[in-house]
Amino acid sequence: MADEKEEKRSLLGDIQKNIIDKIGNENIMEGDITRYKIPEKLPEVPIKTIERSKKKVIEDESEFEKAFNYGMQKAYERNKLPTKYTKEGLLQAALTFNVGTMPSMLKKYAEDQKPEIKKKRKYVEGYTDIAKSIVRGGPNFVKGASEFVLGPID
Repeated sequence: MADEKEEKRSLLGDIQKNIIDKIGNENIMEGDITRYKIPEKLPEVPIKTIERSKKKVIEDESEFEKAFNYGMQKAYERNKLPTKYTKEGLLQAALTFNVGTMPSMLKKYAEDQKPEIKKKRKYVEGYTDIAKSIVRGGPNFVKGASEFVLGPID
């Protein structure tokens, strides 16, 4: 019968046993270590430290400039191609908006997205990029405009 009472724990009983009864008797900041396994041999230094290499001190402007340029280059990788606006691109953009030639231009744009063709190009054509963006955003624009106009009626 006595074993059954000891097995039943309650929050108030644990608070009484572990906190209130220990006030004045021991340092409660150390906590109750009876539940934890303590290794037989404790290390002298309780915290692992990792030695770091000393940073190089920049002494003149040229070293600072090199370090700054290296940091900027790492932060902003130049993977993007330059943009050019050519007459050929303007012609392609105009053909994109023509009802008769639009399907063939969309096929051409799909072919241009293939990785082997993307690697060969040396620049991004500005006008065709604008035309592709307009074609992609057209349905969203129409939907947004119709919701804006017809929304208050509902």
